[in-house]
Amino acid sequence: MGFSKAQWEQLPPDVKVRYPKPGSDLGLWLVGISAALVIASFVGFGFNRFVALPADSKLTGFEIVDDSRVQTDFEVNRDPGSTITCALRAQDDRRIDVGYAWVEISPSEQRVTAVSYPLATRKLAVLVEVLGCSVGSEVSGVPVPQVEPGTQLPEQPAPGRIPPNL
Repeated sequence: MGFSKAQWEQLPPDVKVRYPKPGSDLGLWLVGISAALVIASFVGFGFNRFVALPADSKLTGFEIVDDSRVQTDFEVNRDPGSTITCALRAQDDRRIDVGYAWVEISPSEQRVTAVSYPLATRKLAVLVEVLGCSVGSEVSGVPVPQVEPGTQLPEQPAPGRIPPNL
Protein backbone atom coordinates (compact mmCIF):
# COMPACT_ATOMS: atom_id res chain seq x y z
CA MET A 1 0.00 0.00 0.00
CA GLY A 2 1.41 3.39 -0.98
CA PHE A 3 1.28 6.57 1.05
CA SER A 4 0.73 10.11 -0.12
CA LYS A 5 3.29 12.69 0.99
CA ALA A 6 0.90 14.06 3.61
CA GLN A 7 0.25 10.59 5.03
CA TRP A 8 3.97 9.75 5.08
CA GLU A 9 4.76 12.96 7.00
CA GLN A 10 2.31 11.93 9.75
CA LEU A 11 3.92 8.50 10.29
CA PRO A 12 6.07 7.89 13.39
CA PRO A 13 9.86 7.96 12.77
CA ASP A 14 10.30 4.18 13.19
CA VAL A 15 7.67 3.51 10.47
CA LYS A 16 9.17 6.16 8.14
CA VAL A 17 12.38 4.13 8.14
CA ARG A 18 10.54 1.11 6.68
CA TYR A 19 8.81 3.03 3.87
CA PRO A 20 10.53 5.28 1.30
CA LYS A 21 9.40 8.86 1.00
CA PRO A 22 6.84 9.15 -1.80
CA GLY A 23 7.93 11.12 -4.82
CA SER A 24 5.94 13.42 -7.03
CA ASP A 25 3.00 11.94 -8.95
CA LEU A 26 3.54 14.40 -11.82
CA GLY A 27 5.66 11.95 -13.85
CA LEU A 28 3.07 9.23 -13.51
CA TRP A 29 0.33 11.60 -14.61
CA LEU A 30 2.35 12.72 -17.65
CA VAL A 31 3.02 9.11 -18.71
CA GLY A 32 -0.67 8.23 -18.32
CA ILE A 33 -1.87 11.25 -20.29
CA SER A 34 0.69 10.59 -23.06
CA ALA A 35 -0.39 6.95 -23.35
CA ALA A 36 -4.07 7.97 -23.48
CA LEU A 37 -3.36 10.50 -26.26
CA VAL A 38 -1.42 7.95 -28.31
CA ILE A 39 -4.19 5.36 -27.98
CA ALA A 40 -6.89 7.91 -28.80
CA SER A 41 -5.04 9.04 -31.94
CA PHE A 42 -4.64 5.44 -33.16
CA VAL A 43 -8.32 4.76 -32.54
CA GLY A 44 -9.33 8.00 -34.28
CA PHE A 45 -7.21 7.43 -37.38
CA GLY A 46 -8.11 3.75 -37.52
CA PHE A 47 -11.82 4.51 -37.25
CA ASN A 48 -11.70 6.92 -40.20
CA ARG A 49 -9.58 4.58 -42.31
CA PHE A 50 -11.31 1.28 -41.68
CA VAL A 51 -14.88 2.19 -40.75
CA ALA A 52 -15.55 5.07 -43.14
CA LEU A 53 -17.29 3.35 -46.03
CA PRO A 54 -16.41 4.45 -49.57
CA ALA A 55 -20.09 4.12 -50.54
CA ASP A 56 -23.25 4.46 -48.51
CA SER A 57 -26.83 4.10 -49.71
CA LYS A 58 -30.30 5.03 -48.57
CA LEU A 59 -33.64 3.90 -50.00
CA THR A 60 -35.76 7.00 -50.60
CA GLY A 61 -38.86 5.25 -51.90
CA PHE A 62 -40.37 2.62 -54.13
CA GLU A 63 -43.55 2.25 -56.15
CA ILE A 64 -45.10 -1.07 -57.10
CA VAL A 65 -45.85 -0.57 -60.78
CA ASP A 66 -47.29 -4.05 -61.43
CA ASP A 67 -46.65 -7.73 -60.66
CA SER A 68 -43.39 -7.69 -62.62
CA ARG A 69 -41.79 -4.33 -61.75
CA VAL A 70 -41.03 -2.05 -58.82
CA GLN A 71 -39.74 1.47 -59.43
CA THR A 72 -36.96 1.87 -56.84
CA ASP A 73 -35.51 5.24 -55.82
CA PHE A 74 -32.36 5.48 -53.72
CA GLU A 75 -29.41 7.76 -53.03
CA VAL A 76 -25.74 6.82 -53.07
CA ASN A 77 -23.16 8.80 -51.08
CA ARG A 78 -19.69 8.05 -52.47
CA ASP A 79 -16.30 9.38 -53.35
CA PRO A 80 -16.69 11.45 -56.53
CA GLY A 81 -15.37 9.76 -59.65
CA SER A 82 -15.80 6.17 -58.45
CA THR A 83 -17.93 3.46 -60.04
CA ILE A 84 -20.33 1.99 -57.50
CA THR A 85 -22.40 -1.19 -57.62
CA CYS A 86 -25.44 -1.54 -55.35
CA ALA A 87 -27.44 -4.65 -54.51
CA LEU A 88 -31.24 -4.26 -54.59
CA ARG A 89 -33.74 -6.85 -53.42
CA ALA A 90 -37.53 -7.13 -53.66
CA GLN A 91 -39.48 -9.62 -51.54
CA ASP A 92 -43.03 -10.94 -51.51
CA ASP A 93 -45.33 -11.15 -48.49
CA ARG A 94 -43.56 -14.34 -47.33
CA ARG A 95 -40.14 -12.58 -47.40
CA ILE A 96 -38.93 -14.64 -50.36
CA ASP A 97 -36.85 -12.79 -52.94
CA VAL A 98 -38.81 -12.12 -56.13
CA GLY A 99 -36.35 -9.59 -57.59
CA TYR A 100 -32.63 -9.10 -57.09
CA ALA A 101 -30.19 -6.94 -59.01
CA TRP A 102 -26.73 -5.47 -58.91
CA VAL A 103 -27.04 -1.93 -60.27
CA GLU A 104 -23.86 -0.28 -61.53
CA ILE A 105 -23.71 3.49 -61.07
CA SER A 106 -21.33 5.38 -63.35
CA PRO A 107 -18.70 7.77 -61.99
CA SER A 108 -19.90 11.26 -61.19
CA GLU A 109 -18.37 14.44 -59.88
CA GLN A 110 -21.17 14.71 -57.31
CA ARG A 111 -20.84 13.07 -53.90
CA VAL A 112 -24.57 12.21 -53.59
CA THR A 113 -26.28 10.64 -56.60
CA ALA A 114 -30.03 9.98 -56.83
CA VAL A 115 -30.84 6.77 -58.70
CA SER A 116 -34.18 5.54 -60.03
CA TYR A 117 -34.19 1.91 -61.17
CA PRO A 118 -37.03 -0.30 -62.48
CA LEU A 119 -36.39 -3.54 -60.56
CA ALA A 120 -37.88 -6.53 -62.39
CA THR A 121 -39.76 -9.04 -60.22
CA ARG A 122 -41.15 -12.52 -60.94
CA LYS A 123 -44.35 -11.77 -58.97
CA LEU A 124 -45.86 -9.03 -56.80
CA ALA A 125 -43.35 -7.51 -54.40
CA VAL A 126 -44.29 -5.84 -51.12
CA LEU A 127 -40.82 -4.91 -49.81
CA VAL A 128 -37.75 -3.38 -51.46
CA GLU A 129 -34.30 -2.95 -49.91
CA VAL A 130 -30.94 -1.56 -50.86
CA LEU A 131 -28.72 -4.22 -49.30
CA GLY A 132 -25.47 -2.32 -49.74
CA CYS A 133 -23.04 -0.75 -52.17
CA SER A 134 -19.37 -1.33 -52.99
CA VAL A 135 -16.76 0.36 -55.12
CA GLY A 136 -16.22 -1.46 -58.41
CA SER A 137 -18.39 -3.86 -60.39
CA GLU A 138 -19.22 -6.31 -57.59
CA VAL A 139 -20.98 -6.00 -54.24
CA SER A 140 -19.47 -7.68 -51.20
CA GLY A 141 -20.95 -8.40 -47.80
CA VAL A 142 -24.59 -8.70 -48.86
CA PRO A 143 -26.84 -11.75 -48.54
CA VAL A 144 -27.33 -13.97 -51.57
CA PRO A 145 -30.84 -14.18 -53.05
CA GLN A 146 -33.29 -16.46 -51.24
CA VAL A 147 -35.56 -17.88 -53.94
CA GLU A 148 -38.08 -20.68 -53.93
CA PRO A 149 -36.74 -24.00 -55.20
CA GLY A 150 -37.33 -24.41 -58.91
CA THR A 151 -37.72 -20.68 -59.59
CA GLN A 152 -35.39 -18.19 -61.18
CA LEU A 153 -34.96 -14.48 -60.74
CA PRO A 154 -36.00 -12.36 -63.73
CA GLU A 155 -33.46 -10.69 -66.00
CA GLN A 156 -32.82 -7.08 -65.01
CA PRO A 157 -32.78 -4.02 -67.29
CA ALA A 158 -29.44 -2.24 -67.78
CA PRO A 159 -27.49 -0.94 -65.91
CA GLY A 160 -28.63 -3.72 -63.56
CA ARG A 161 -27.83 -7.41 -63.75
CA ILE A 162 -28.37 -10.60 -61.81
CA PRO A 163 -25.31 -11.34 -59.66
CA PRO A 164 -22.92 -13.92 -61.09
CA ASN A 165 -23.01 -17.56 -59.95
CA LEU A 166 -26.80 -17.75 -59.60
